[in-house]
Amino acid sequence: MTRFGWTDVIVSVGCAAAILGVGIAARHQAQEFGVILDCQQNLRQIAQSLVMYEGTYDGQFPRTRYAPDAPLTAYTAPDAKNPFAADGPAENDTTASMWLLAREMELPSETFICPAAQRHGLAEPDSFDRASAGQRSNFRARVNDNYSLANMYPSNAAVKAGYSLDHFHEKLPPAFAIAADTNPGINDEKTATTQESRLAVRETNSPNHQRDGQNILFADGSVAFFGSPFAGRSDDVYRGDDGGVQPITATDSVLLPAWNEGPKKTPAVVLGRRWTLSIAGVVVTIGMVLLIRRGMKRAGASNDT
Repeated sequence: MTRFGWTDVIVSVGCAAAILGVGIAARHQAQEFGVILDCQQNLRQIAQSLVMYEGTYDGQFPRTRYAPDAPLTAYTAPDAKNPFAADGPAENDTTASMWLLAREMELPSETFICPAAQRHGLAEPDSFDRASAGQRSNFRARVNDNYSLANMYPSNAAVKAGYSLDHFHEKLPPAFAIAADTNPGINDEKTATTQESRLAVRETNSPNHQRDGQNILFADGSVAFFGSPFAGRSDDVYRGDDGGVQPITATDSVLLPAWNEGPKKTPAVVLGRRWTLSIAGVVVTIGMVLLIRRGMKRAGASNDT
């Protein structure tokens, strides 16, 4: 009769744990791949809407009030009725332009939410529907918009250099980055270079996919996932060629807004998790106290006898 010793048990448990770990990792990888594809579908829908907007408005790229060389803004005046009025979004509001696309092309709020960001608690669909979108002028918080568009408010210098997004589908190079997962919001000192380590480059990736990379939409309508913001090129799509927020050449793409802009808001699902964990922690603590007290009473009763 074969007997199993403790060594056999430990080896068996270790093998089972290893197999379980591989299975969990494979499942996680499959889920991440799935949300990358879903994210790409959102960007394709945005691309189609941009082309439709272009066809409707004589080749124009969506943008609200524009003042060359004025500071760029984001998330201003979300409840304004008219995005072009004086009491509407501030000049050069990058998110108001994205909202204009939702408003005019009747896109649902889920289009602007990266499924990966939502899965990791960084996103939550805005409250608008197709009817109410026309009554507002902007997103309310950064968790409601997980994508960045090419800078539609170029400086005078950029315009003189030939930069323009009008008729982008026909006039810009196919590899020009039109949109992508949200700009990570790096500062000028942390602008990535192709010579940096993988860890350093991760810091310059979008937070949507846990810094693993980003989906990027190009002027020809194609979408691909890249492990760095260089998209197979020599420059960072989230920064101008000089490291700033303005393009300096006709084909210098800068995707905005950055993640660190706009009001902060904690998604309801994250708040729910926090409350659940807090309540569970309280329940466990109370249970432990009751067990300790019960044990102390039993010990006291045993000493008395």
